[in-house]
Formats: sequence, structure tokens, C-alpha cells
Amino acid sequence: MVALLAPHGKIIVQQPEQTDGVNALIRMNLPMTGTYNILVTSATVGDGGAYKLTLQKLDQSN
Repeated sequence: MVALLAPHGKIIVQQPEQTDGVNALIRMNLPMTGTYNILVTSATVGDGGAYKLTLQKLDQSN
């Protein structure tokens, strides 16, 4: 599961793991300026593993 927390600390969007267990995706325009936090966790208590996080600024001309 991956969740995006707004500067005020509340979760504004979260995505569960996909059916293949990888590649949860959040794609959105951020609603306010500030420092955001990303929370990543497994769906099953006690599971762990490696995570790869990629951030990308999207072209606003579309």
C-alpha cells in the first residue's frame, strides 16, 4: 500500500498493492504547496522487502 500525506498530515490518497503485488501508483496534481510525505507498507503484517520510489513532475501542457 502506498499513501500520500498532505502537509497537514492527513492522507489525501492511498492505493493498495496491485494484484501482482507490485507497482502501486498515485498520479495526481497536488492540491497545495508544502512538504508531502509518502507512506509505504505491505498489505500483510510482518511482510517486508525492497521498495523503489520514483517521483516525476508531469508536463502541465496536456
